[in-house]
Amino acid sequence: FLLQTGMLRSVFVKSLSVRAALTSARSFSTQDATNQVDESLLKLGRLNHVAIAVPSLKDSVNLYQNVLGAKCSESVDLPEHGVTTVFVDLGNTKLELLGLLGDQSPIEKFLQKN
Repeated sequence: FLLQTGMLRSVFVKSLSVRAALTSARSFSTQDATNQVDESLLKLGRLNHVAIAVPSLKDSVNLYQNVLGAKCSESVDLPEHGVTTVFVDLGNTKLELLGLLGDQSPIEKFLQKN
């Protein structure tokens, strides 16, 4: 259902990107001593939030709030970024849902491709 509606396709794409970045970081950290980086630079801290571009902010909020029972903030228009945002509180982190705002939204092409 979720993949069929397209709501989670950006999550899947982002998770692949994160996985590739972590693999690169691990292989980089195991290189010989001349290229080694201070390990404290490679440690991840607490995750603040993850942004997800969604084709329908209304449908996504409905899913998280009414189906999954998550707490969602009010929507906030950010015209300088061309998006409308809603934060979904998951307890230990947040999701930031990004919806299209206007005809020139920078996430429109991303959603069309993905």
